[in-house]
Amino acid sequence: MLAALQGRHSADELTVLGIGIDQSDKLERFTREHGIDYPVFVAGREGVELARKLGNLRDELPYTVAIDRNGLFARQHLGKPAPQDLEALAAIALRP
Repeated sequence: MLAALQGRHSADELTVLGIGIDQSDKLERFTREHGIDYPVFVAGREGVELARKLGNLRDELPYTVAIDRNGLFARQHLGKPAPQDLEALAAIALRP
């Protein structure tokens, strides 16, 4: 869903980034098996701390955030997002 979201909004300059807390070989295999074509960074346990700083106080995954054009945290979504949730996050991230 995230790759499709980026594809739909590529002309709008939306960038989807993944941050994984698993080992790099596992993340590489996962991205290949699921056709993920956006950048995925390996953060290890530091990714958990980053998610906490961005409001994920329950340490639950998946956790999705929107960062606006100014680089500011704009909104979060805890749990698996529905397509309309992702579109709402994209709209927030892309507003001027």
